Amino acid sequence: MNTSAPLFPQLGFGLGLRREHYQQVIQSNPAVDWFEVITENFMVPGGNARRVLETVRRDYPVVLHGVSLSIGSLDPLRDDYLDELAALARAVEPIWISDHLCWGSAHGVYAHDLLPVAYTEASLAHIARRVQAVQDRLGRRILLENPSTYMQLAGAEMTEWQFLAELAGRADCGILLDVNNVFVSAHNHGFDPRAYLRALPPERIGQIHLAGHSVEGELLIDTHDDFVRDEVWQLYADALALCGARATMIEWDAQVPAFDVLEGELARAREWAARGLGQSVDGKPRAPRKGHRDAA
Repeated sequence: MNTSAPLFPQLGFGLGLRREHYQQVIQSNPAVDWFEVITENFMVPGGNARRVLETVRRDYPVVLHGVSLSIGSLDPLRDDYLDELAALARAVEPIWISDHLCWGSAHGVYAHDLLPVAYTEASLAHIARRVQAVQDRLGRRILLENPSTYMQLAGAEMTEWQFLAELAGRADCGILLDVNNVFVSAHNHGFDPRAYLRALPPERIGQIHLAGHSVEGELLIDTHDDFVRDEVWQLYADALALCGARATMIEWDAQVPAFDVLEGELARAREWAARGLGQSVDGKPRAPRKGHRDAA
């Protein structure tokens, strides 16, 4: 396991704050360490959503997770979007802000999807400049998530994991490691998911996403509508064996179940985290240090 100090605090185990559970979260104060919210759902001041977020923020750490930054686009960064994001951050004081390594707009037309970037040096330089501009505007380091992908652009000069690792260092940003997306993309494109994990700088990984996926023919689709699969849990354990404990959350955005189902998934995350932190990088149990005993 890499011992480099992470750049982001270890928050524990969190959930996405979804409309279906607003009332329960506010009334019962569940034993969840933190909540992630979709940035764009809370940008407008006032209204019930904003009141809920401000109430939850008084009791829990909150992080903002965006889907509209379009950091890989050739379109100019949107000043209005960044102004609203900065205002929301001032009001809520999130622990961090994240978005996706993707593009979603071209010539001012929005695809409403997270589309893959070109893994080339020119693309890397372009995106690094844009990340630095966003961070300067917000006055903080952001995290970028690896999206699931279903096609690959021609002319790649490096792998996705090489691109993400180099971008994080060059732009001085963090990584939101979506373990399910690594698994989905590895299946779809035929690469080794553990090679992906080994290539990332551990200190840059601030957060981990876990989610369910669906099977459609030969493809896996990141649908966020089911339980985390066993193969993804094992990959999560492998990730923690490499980088150490990291803030972890369950994403469940479609066919959202009762809150106690999500709490059960968080309990599984804690179990798998303990398993991962107790194993060496090769998957074998880590020998106890001299003078210490393994926890019961």
